[in-house]
Amino acid sequence: MWQRSDPVSSLVRELGCSVRCFSTLLMIAALSFESAAAEEYSRPATEEDFAGIFKLLPYPFEDQPEALRDKIKDFWPADCQFFGHYRDGRHLQQQVHLGDCVNAIPASKPELPQVVTWKFVKPGFFLIERSDIKNYSELWKVDRVNRNTHLGAINLSQSDLVMQMLNKQTLEILWARILQKIGDVE
Repeated sequence: MWQRSDPVSSLVRELGCSVRCFSTLLMIAALSFESAAAEEYSRPATEEDFAGIFKLLPYPFEDQPEALRDKIKDFWPADCQFFGHYRDGRHLQQQVHLGDCVNAIPASKPELPQVVTWKFVKPGFFLIERSDIKNYSELWKVDRVNRNTHLGAINLSQSDLVMQMLNKQTLEILWARILQKIGDVE
């Protein structure tokens, strides 16, 4: 049986994507690679781009996709959040609910039980998985900012990440997140 071997077809097979979601995946790929001018500002993130310490930048709630808008504050209630993506796949998240918005995620991997991990799928696609919830994973489309720019009123710097959580079956965008790189991990 003949199978296409381009990156989009490979991703469809790896994600177990149905024919229904293939057109959505093509649309995402087209938007990601629309022109050389767009690549000047961003590109699909690599494993190296994803590793680091990041601060969540405010993204207008009214601009978020409607799919999770009513539920998201229950999942990630704090406006002040930091993320540590370690090279071995460990993923830490810090939420500050009261007081100053100060990062506490260390550059060195802490000796804590590993509950949340990240996995590189293909350039620009990552899975976030939890071992404490059976069969839990989130698919994220991740782009690295290549040069200083802005998205509406949000200033973006080189190495920041623009993330879109996708429905794994339909590839519909469920949530958007912008992470500012504030440090490297060892």
